[in-house]
Amino acid sequence: MATAKDALSQPLPEIPHKSGTGTRYTASSNNDRIHGKFIFFWKDFLTDVKRTLEKADLTGELDFVDPPEGELILVGNEIGLAGRFQANVGALLSRVFNISTDEKINGFRFGDPQVEFPDDDEAKALIMIYRICEDNLPAPRVVGKFKTFWNHQQTLNVRPSRIGEKNAPDLYCLEGSLGQLTRYMVQWHLKYGFLSTYKHTIFVRRTDRTNFEITDPIEFNSTNPTIRQCFFHMGMLGAGDDYLYYDNDPDTTLEILRSGKYDEEEENKKDDPSSSSETPRRKRRQAPEEDDDEYTQEDGSQGSTEARPTKKPRTRATTTGLSEVDTEPSKRENPTTTATPQETTVLHINDITTDSIFFGNNKISKHVFQIQTRLQQHPKKRKRIYTGLFNGVECIAKYFPIKDTESYTHERNNYRLLPLSRHFPKMLAFGKITVSAELERGHVIILSKEKGIPLDFDMIAEMPQEERVLIRQEVISAVKVLRSVGARHGDPAPWNILWDKESGKLIMLDFEMLVKEYKSCPADVAEVNSIVLAKWFKNSKD
Repeated sequence: MATAKDALSQPLPEIPHKSGTGTRYTASSNNDRIHGKFIFFWKDFLTDVKRTLEKADLTGELDFVDPPEGELILVGNEIGLAGRFQANVGALLSRVFNISTDEKINGFRFGDPQVEFPDDDEAKALIMIYRICEDNLPAPRVVGKFKTFWNHQQTLNVRPSRIGEKNAPDLYCLEGSLGQLTRYMVQWHLKYGFLSTYKHTIFVRRTDRTNFEITDPIEFNSTNPTIRQCFFHMGMLGAGDDYLYYDNDPDTTLEILRSGKYDEEEENKKDDPSSSSETPRRKRRQAPEEDDDEYTQEDGSQGSTEARPTKKPRTRATTTGLSEVDTEPSKRENPTTTATPQETTVLHINDITTDSIFFGNNKISKHVFQIQTRLQQHPKKRKRIYTGLFNGVECIAKYFPIKDTESYTHERNNYRLLPLSRHFPKMLAFGKITVSAELERGHVIILSKEKGIPLDFDMIAEMPQEERVLIRQEVISAVKVLRSVGARHGDPAPWNILWDKESGKLIMLDFEMLVKEYKSCPADVAEVNSIVLAKWFKNSKD
């Protein structure tokens, strides 16, 4: 037997893991972000935890002991890791709440989101703290977003306590994950939340419509206070009378959080390119859903579904070896003739199979893609990626179901923005699916097939330092091209690049979101440190 005080004072056991899957293909929207201007430091958190522990009656006893040999469950995916979190944190805290002499927290329990929101499939990666009411129904009090530590190691280095300091660690790597958490806090009107990878946890408090305070990451083996003690404090906050932050217009609030534009002063700056919205500064037309197959080029002429390189960027990328960036094709020639397969003039009936995808616009089929292999499929069978033949050449097809039209539109328009570069795939065609035995209604983007393998943090960690240096240099080179059009990658991670060790060539993928940057962030900081962690170069000059 142990007292609640003794049990909470124990640090979490370390989790053994083998690299597996993570959160790279969760159903959470890629548009969920929180602009860095709305992130602040929760400076009194640790002090308040200690005060809560001093005031609480933790003399109650429970049968608890961490196994002396440590964790024996091997995990390789988010579900397994979340299960161990619930075993080592949720189960203990629920028992401590249950035996507490404080009636406010007697009915508090950890749980999963489907308890309260059974139809919200996008909430599967959440961990909740509920209060069981008198009618035996759960009421959410605290919401948490869970990620895998092997895919989100970069969040360990963020230091909101140093916001405003010179050379402070960039918080950019948090904007996506924290944006997903704050979306639920806003929609469910909750004041408190947390973002955890098990190995480190960041606690969150909403203090204003757009202001969210966060703690520095607290590691699983911390002892003063422990993670368990921190969650006891969060339970007490959730039991308070002010656990809600009611929002009259959650949708508008979320748009503000994503764009960074809120007050009149910001609106007056919209003509200043250094303070405009998240859309990159290069002018481009945002085509509506039906405008899938034709668009107006900057010279006023009509283009087709075949993509074309943009004009020369106003500011030339300083990347070496990128002659494509400076290439401006003749207006009379097809600008994609060197980048796309030649048109097939005749399609024979024998070429049409159940693996054929016809697509175009205005319900007219203009192109066909022949599926060969399925590379990836979203867990909910939504977005899919295929290899196959387009005009006789092996290419990549990205399928977006009709529910993901917004994601399709973002990625299509962002590929239009990108200059030709050896660091990016080339968009060859796009459009609305007209006929397909394999796919339901939706859209497809055809991309050039590039050599290389997707990476993960463990793969990079096991590489020799020389190879890591090469990857870092290639990422910087790719980012410089993005900066030349005023953009920053919206989801920089090892699995969103292809690395070909033999040629030393790196390809950057997944342009569903580009963040307006306007060169304010150096090319060797944000995306680079999210892909090739800075800790690997602490003692290196490279």
